[in-house]
Amino acid sequence: MGERYHDTTVPIENAMRRALVLVALCMGCGSGKDSQPGARLSPDSASPAVAPTTPPPSIDEITLRQPLKDYTADSLWRDFGPEQTGGPPYARESSSLFRWCAGNKRCDFKVRATEASRVVTLDSVPANGVVMAFYRPTSSNDDESMYRMQRNVRGYFLVITPGAGGSAKWQLVGVRTNGKKHILPAEGTFGEFKSCDHRYRPDSSAAGFESCERKQELHELAQKNGTSFGAELEAYRATLMQKLEDAERKQDANLMKTLVGGPYDFAWTSCAAGCCRATPL
Repeated sequence: MGERYHDTTVPIENAMRRALVLVALCMGCGSGKDSQPGARLSPDSASPAVAPTTPPPSIDEITLRQPLKDYTADSLWRDFGPEQTGGPPYARESSSLFRWCAGNKRCDFKVRATEASRVVTLDSVPANGVVMAFYRPTSSNDDESMYRMQRNVRGYFLVITPGAGGSAKWQLVGVRTNGKKHILPAEGTFGEFKSCDHRYRPDSSAAGFESCERKQELHELAQKNGTSFGAELEAYRATLMQKLEDAERKQDANLMKTLVGGPYDFAWTSCAAGCCRATPL
């Protein structure tokens, strides 16, 4: 008798069919709860997508290229003026902020922090200093009382420089609009730049005149409401402006002065410690 052969064609075909079914099923499997059976995975779907991250701003963007005394008004404006080509990025300008001016009237300002202000640490300020913010007078009343910022000035740069023992000093430096080629330091406006000493760290850059206590309250309110510090700050400022305008219509001088702010409402900017304030000497 000759050798007997077994026909293996059918078992092999069955095995191939089972393998193809398994492959098809696996292609429909997903690692998440939203996976759709039978959905085809893209070749790049083996690794989860990673959202691109924006690098933090660099302190080099706001560092003075030479000592402040060596700048002219033109060169300081060219290097650091808001929206100047080649200048540092600034945060969005604030709504109108108000202060008391020397004639016992209201002075209005708009403020912009440099984006890199929020990475500045007070114990490692570059030797020439950095530009933290720009304060722009928007009213023609008398000069502002606490910081002696004059009306009819293009604006004031808030510049900080290293102090003794790891501290920092601040100075407001104004630039005129009438073509004069010199810097206009605000008389007597210098002092120590201090941290507000609360635990909140900035997620964006800002500046203004609110007290440290008020900013902490706004941070806590943002956490409670699931919003941002910036959103709560703008809402607070809008409410305060409405109250001030109501007091002005009623000619309530005491309420107006209370709303404008007391001695603790220093100029401030974001910094690496959260927020830092310019305390006059």
